[in-house]
Amino acid sequence: MTKLKEYGFADDEKFSETFSQSRLRNQGFGRSRVLRDLRSKKVPPKVAEQAIEKTFAGTSEADLIDNFLTRKYRTTDLTVFLKEEKNLASVYRKLRLAGFTSNAVVAALKRHAKQTADWEISDEEVAD
Repeated sequence: MTKLKEYGFADDEKFSETFSQSRLRNQGFGRSRVLRDLRSKKVPPKVAEQAIEKTFAGTSEADLIDNFLTRKYRTTDLTVFLKEEKNLASVYRKLRLAGFTSNAVVAALKRHAKQTADWEISDEEVAD
């Protein structure tokens, strides 16, 4: 363990920052997904939250969602695809599992699907 610490391999702060930057850059995940992944790796909660704050500072969740949708559905016209309710529900679930807040997901889906115009978010969902 001493050798690992000496080489910097046992540094939770360094690991969590590198891990969260990688997940943001490579997979385009949202804050809650990256935080959940760090916690599953047994990173102390305070260290994980600090890494998330540092990594996501100045990052727009709406832009992340748009990039995620573009990457996942690059060959699909989302306006047409989201006309079917099952596809709309599927995209919503994928975005939520990717770590995006329900408010941001609904706002993004409203930009792409016409039938979401009458959607409202309850106070319970805002707490996510």
